[in-house]
Amino acid sequence: MSRAIILSLLISAQIALGQSNADTLNYLKVDSITYSLYMNRSWKELTKIGCSSLNSGIDFLNLRLRLADAAIAQNHPTNALKHLEKAYKSDATQSYMLKQYIVSHRMLNNSDESRYFLSKTDSSTQITFNQRKIQLLDEVFFDIGVIHPNDSVKNNLNIFRFGIQSRLNWRWTFYQTFQYYHQSSTMKHPPPSPSSPRRPIEITLPLSQWDYYLKSRYQFTRKFSLGMAYHFLRNNDNGLLETGYGGFLNLRKTFSSYTINLDIGYSGYNYLHQTQFGISTKVYPFDNSAWYFNGGINLLRNTDLDNVTILNFGTGIRLQKIVWTEINFISGDLFNYSSNSGEYVYNSNELTKFKMNAIIYLLISNQFMLSFNYVYEEKNQLLVNTKKNIKYIQQGLIGGLSWKF
Repeated sequence: MSRAIILSLLISAQIALGQSNADTLNYLKVDSITYSLYMNRSWKELTKIGCSSLNSGIDFLNLRLRLADAAIAQNHPTNALKHLEKAYKSDATQSYMLKQYIVSHRMLNNSDESRYFLSKTDSSTQITFNQRKIQLLDEVFFDIGVIHPNDSVKNNLNIFRFGIQSRLNWRWTFYQTFQYYHQSSTMKHPPPSPSSPRRPIEITLPLSQWDYYLKSRYQFTRKFSLGMAYHFLRNNDNGLLETGYGGFLNLRKTFSSYTINLDIGYSGYNYLHQTQFGISTKVYPFDNSAWYFNGGINLLRNTDLDNVTILNFGTGIRLQKIVWTEINFISGDLFNYSSNSGEYVYNSNELTKFKMNAIIYLLISNQFMLSFNYVYEEKNQLLVNTKKNIKYIQQGLIGGLSWKF
């Protein structure tokens, strides 16, 4: 639509809204103008006229739905949900249509606020993606990757992960993963020496680990939720089986443009008992969901080691409609450290000092998403005989596929 036509619509809207007679005429004018702007995807003009109409007391279902679409197009999901909730309150018979509208938008469906809104609507028409209240398979995803260490002793680290997300009444979410890591280390015994003519024998030691992770989250209100997590792992380090565990509690408070998380956890890895405290936040500047920052701090209290502080921060941005990118940094002594409420455990005997993730997400459709994750790690290896630290770098690529039902 040309600027001249849009300008004429704006002038007509101001004239219509300024008239004191005939509410029906105002309603017809607003309906006609907002429909034209909606069809031409003039989202800013639609938002301006629509909000002016609401302030003038002109409020109807189609106007709210158009404003919700305009808010989504401008990356304001919180505003979109507010319009949908108002639409439901004005006409509760349309609850089925409103829920279908929400679940068809991945941005809205992934938010805690939308799940709470769906849980408050008429239970007789409550739906999920397959028309059931209990969604055993809400999302399935696979991750597979290889990380190459810049170390002549170690071979590549292979990673495989399989996960399932389930829902119960849009309030209770269950998330579980099965992960497997495998790496081998090749050593020479005795070490090559000019004074020893004996040819060394190469010994390959397997280093493998598998683990199971379970997390549940309950949405008490629109803004407040509680999460609980449990992590069990078993690794084979030089032929010896070792097990570990971890439990976590997470409190989440959601505001209009930011979220605050409080975490507390207790774990036992590598025969060390540890308590972990953390606080983190995720901020959407100007309430724009296409751009966000996240950051946090974790304090680790070990039984046999000094207290440790872990810092993490990152940012994400939507480059195009179907392309997201995200970069995260973690700094500190990552030894027996659990991130993301215990989902990822740094259980290696070799200390990780710094880690960076650069991720690209491709939204193929409302059901399928691809991810490509570049991993960079700075590691410290302690040589027992010489008590020296050897620094080396690990780099790798992890690809993922998620399927939302």
